[in-house]
Amino acid sequence: MHENQLINEGKMTTTYAFIGAGNMAKSIIRSMITAGIAPDNIITSTKSTASGDKLIAEFGVKNRQDNNACLAADVVVLAVKPQILTAVLAAMDKRKLAEKLIISVIAGVPCQVYFQAIGKGIRLVRTMPNMPSRIGQGMTGLYAENCSDKDKRLAEKLMQYAGKTLWVEDERGIDFINAISGSGPAYVYAFIHHLAEAGEHLGLSYQQALTLALQTVQGSAMLAVQENDGTHESMPTLIGQITSKGGTTFAAMQSFEKDGFATIIERAVQHCYRRAVELGEQNALNL
Repeated sequence: MHENQLINEGKMTTTYAFIGAGNMAKSIIRSMITAGIAPDNIITSTKSTASGDKLIAEFGVKNRQDNNACLAADVVVLAVKPQILTAVLAAMDKRKLAEKLIISVIAGVPCQVYFQAIGKGIRLVRTMPNMPSRIGQGMTGLYAENCSDKDKRLAEKLMQYAGKTLWVEDERGIDFINAISGSGPAYVYAFIHHLAEAGEHLGLSYQQALTLALQTVQGSAMLAVQENDGTHESMPTLIGQITSKGGTTFAAMQSFEKDGFATIIERAVQHCYRRAVELGEQNALNL
């Protein structure tokens, strides 16, 4: 795995088509436009005129109710729900679609499904973005099949409009990423909520405790990013800087250890990973 910073592709205009325009697609489109991509270079396909009108009003993009009308674009982003994917692909012009760089933001659908539906030689990038992509602070994992370096740069640039990216060289890595950053925001929100509830139990209002918890998590994350040196020692070092033996933080950390905090996290991540694998296997058989 390696992390990459935003790549400048120069002034060459690339056009993008989004098949499906749910929350993740809208998050990416919003980040693209914020970064300066002209709405005229983005086309979306929606089931209803009403949905399309909302996208046009919000972003100024072009919209069609015919997926095949989007195939003039250079890059096709598949963003439909997994259960309707095969029906969507079956109704599309496979010859034209196979000529495009295809980027999937659909969770739980392995490359095999796309190869069977479109063709084995397609240029495909499977991605695993996460919820903070909504504000341009996402983390996206990427895996490519049959792609040139230029294809990879295009896919990477697209997803970096919504945050940072990390490539994996094996498709299994997408399931690993799902268990850490894909589902990770929910873990963080759960921690924030329960920390705020604990503050409420002490006597603060929930809103007061939530304000404290949110700023603590945000500030701590920013400092962790700044201090990260890529080793196992970087986070324990920060913990040590605020944990004095016999002090208040020390008491809390001992309680965490006694209650198996690390084991709880490990078990949750493993459950998430195994479920991701199961869903991928089911979709490979059923889609």
